[in-house]
This record gives sequence, C-alpha cells and structure tokens, in this order.
Amino acid sequence: MRKNLSDYYKSLEGEPPTSTLIKALDYFENNIDLQKKSIDIGCGPGIDVSELLKRNFEIIAFDKEKEAIDILSKRFREHMGKKIKAEISTMEECILPRTSLINASFSLPFCHPDYFMSLWMKIEKSLPHGGIFCGQLFGEEDTWAATRDYMTFHSSNDIKKLFKNFKFILFDESNYLGKTGLGEEKRWHVFHIVAIKL
Repeated sequence: MRKNLSDYYKSLEGEPPTSTLIKALDYFENNIDLQKKSIDIGCGPGIDVSELLKRNFEIIAFDKEKEAIDILSKRFREHMGKKIKAEISTMEECILPRTSLINASFSLPFCHPDYFMSLWMKIEKSLPHGGIFCGQLFGEEDTWAATRDYMTFHSSNDIKKLFKNFKFILFDESNYLGKTGLGEEKRWHVFHIVAIKL
C-alpha cells in the first residue's frame, strides 16, 4: 500500500491544478470581497496548494497521509508556518475554522459514509455568506461504488439537496471509462462542483 501511495504521488508530479479550483479562484477574485483564506481538504502533495499560493491565499492544508504532508512541507518549506499551515488529519476528525474558500479536489468521496454528513455540516459552518466550495463528489455508477463501502457516493438529487444552501457556479456531471493515477481501469462517475454559500 505504501509503495502504491508513493507511486500515486509521483504520478501527480507536473499535473495542473484542478479546473474546479481555477474556476472558483477566478470567480472569487472577480466577484467576492472576502479575505483570501482557504482550506484544502485532502491536499495530497500540494498541486492545488501551489495555485492557492500563487493567488496569495492563506492556506490550511490537511491530509490523512503523513507522506503527503511531508512532501508538501518540503515543497513549500519557505511558506510553512507563514502562508501555509499543514496538518495530518482525517476528514472524519478534521477541524475547519472560518474560511472564505474550501477546496476538496477528489477527496470527499473518501470520507466514510457514516461521517459524511457531519463533515458536510462542518464545511457549511466554516463558510460565510459568499464563501465558495469547490471539488468533486462521486456518483452511484462509479466502479468503486460496488466494492468500496467505506467511501461515499451520491445521486444527482442527493447532491442538489446537499447544496440547498448554496448557488451553483458549476455543476457538471461526467461518466466515462478511464484510468486511475496508478493505471487501473475503471468507470468514473464524477460531479464537478463550484458553489457559493447563500
């Protein structure tokens, strides 16, 4: 497992930030008058952290994997403790302070379903009026939905109910055959979301 994790992080080297984060940041800079404070949930080795840093955001980044935080801390050494605060934490146990933007790129589906709603309530509470959420949720037709009962999957209607206190800037559903970062073939059923808190 550890080797697979290291291989996965290596496969991400040179990847661009997620399109949902870019859309959220562009909207934020053009429409929102809030402090540039952000939380990156499941930050991995810091692909999106790099973009947040470029946009002059303060960042709280956390991941359950020590290896991810070690990579992040080394990569952004000069910013640690200043613009970036990095923590090892699971989504189930995380503490989310008040912030202006929450980024969760392909991370929330890995929250255990027993804890997902409590995590979502923390996300909602953390964002003020006008704050932005961006990230992905997985649909029920995703290959992993049949085999991973420790992950959370949603229908389109589920998600719209989840975001009842938000306005969608982007709600895009994709369903296709593809590969994981480790080359595993699978069906991806993904909802790409950018939403503003009402």
